[in-house]
Amino acid sequence: YPTIYNHTFYPNMHAGTCTNGTDYPGWMAQDRDFIRLYLYKNDPEGCCKYWFGDYGVESCVNNIIQSTYIDDSSTDTLNVTAVNKTEEYLGMWYPVIFRKICRNDRGMPSWMLVPGYVEWYLFNTRDQCCAAFGFC
Repeated sequence: YPTIYNHTFYPNMHAGTCTNGTDYPGWMAQDRDFIRLYLYKNDPEGCCKYWFGDYGVESCVNNIIQSTYIDDSSTDTLNVTAVNKTEEYLGMWYPVIFRKICRNDRGMPSWMLVPGYVEWYLFNTRDQCCAAFGFC
């Protein structure tokens, strides 16, 4: 697969940690000020400290999400990114609303994997899932 590892970390406010990858939203690299604020090369601690505070650095660094690296020169990139994202999503916690529990068993409904729903229904930890839905 076409992969470039350049160790770029960016904040993932929904997950409460930083993500390691180049699939950050385009607006984060829109200008120099945004790059300085949002993108951290080889500096996971810097990302965590700035966005999640001194008290949360250790937890943030220990829970960094490994995402995808995009090679803009490859025609296979979109397929690789889609596969990597789906695999990442399948490993996340999701609510079983009618049972008022959160699970991590790769059994979420397929609609939860669709962009626009992912950020509201998939979580990195059970605690995040439970807090979002008020149960567990």
